[in-house]
Amino acid sequence: MVRFSLRRLFVSPQKKVTEGMRIEKILVRSLKSPLAAERRRMEKRILRHGTKDPYEMVAILLKFYHNPDQKVRMGVRHCLSEIAKSRVGMDAVLNNIIHPSRDVRRAVLSFLGEYVGFHAITYASFYEQTMLLIAMARNKEIPVDDIEALVEVSKSTFLDGEVIEAVRDIAACLDFVKHRYRSAEQLRTYIVNMLKMAPDLSRMGVFSGSIEEPLRKAVRASRSRTYDETREIIEERMKEAMVRNVLLRIGRTVGDFIKERPEMKPSDLAGADVWVISRLHELIDSVTSATLSNNKKNAIEMLRSFLEDEFLEFFEESCKKRVEEKEPSALFTVYVIGIVCLKLASALMPSSAEEIYQKYYRNFEGEPSIHLVMWPEIVMHIIG
Repeated sequence: MVRFSLRRLFVSPQKKVTEGMRIEKILVRSLKSPLAAERRRMEKRILRHGTKDPYEMVAILLKFYHNPDQKVRMGVRHCLSEIAKSRVGMDAVLNNIIHPSRDVRRAVLSFLGEYVGFHAITYASFYEQTMLLIAMARNKEIPVDDIEALVEVSKSTFLDGEVIEAVRDIAACLDFVKHRYRSAEQLRTYIVNMLKMAPDLSRMGVFSGSIEEPLRKAVRASRSRTYDETREIIEERMKEAMVRNVLLRIGRTVGDFIKERPEMKPSDLAGADVWVISRLHELIDSVTSATLSNNKKNAIEMLRSFLEDEFLEFFEESCKKRVEEKEPSALFTVYVIGIVCLKLASALMPSSAEEIYQKYYRNFEGEPSIHLVMWPEIVMHIIG
């Protein structure tokens, strides 16, 4: 016989209890425990859940970032810094810049200042102001979709390590939304004033149609207006992201297939490899000239064009299989192109280039920074 309770039928469904909620209930007690083993167990549990659901776990940790107990603070900050090492973990931190709780927002600023640098605090402050104004603009039906798109691009730039660039972009977002908000308010003021004056103007003999027409034009213009000021910045950042992605792909190929720094004579290279390496001479000359002329936009575009339009086509069609078979000529070619393009990118996207170098090339080159790496011998041979 099936048994059931009437009480069960009338109990309202409760909110699902998550692992983060369970952790939050015992977090302080466990981390302030005098037993080191219990503190370690809690930290492992936090990090395990932080891997599965960083957005929930980061929001919880930020609540306890300034806890008065030193053991709790140390445990929370250690876990938060570990979770934030991943891109998604740092994105979870940034999401809390506009958290409803003032204490959580303050914790975000403290964390970014301590673990990223003071420029990150500037970014967070501008981000918070921008999102507040965007929300206010939306309430008044002011178009801000393009500005929101640029905000997301700035976040991506921040997560890629280009913090100064991200600060410039979010500052531009703040300026754009302020200007658009003011323009919309001025338009509304103009319309309101015209409507107030309409009865007096009619009594003075001014034809009502001559009043209505400029009002209609103003309203139509406000609804159909397109904004282009954000487009150029977004396009530039997208190109930078494309360059970054290809450089990362080359770096991963180097990390997966090369065990020691490759060396080869030009005469031993395969024909296709000679051709693509010979293209580096023109690339170095054009990108360097644009960089020295302070024309970053053109420099990025030339680097993107080479990597996406020439290198990737060459790699997929005639190099990838040879790399997987560890053919010396193919490995050497990929390595040289990676180093040359990283050196060119180091003046345009310094943080990204340095990070890729440290992860995939430093153990082969030995220099502490990409800026100190010499141009590959074969490139100098081609130039000579």
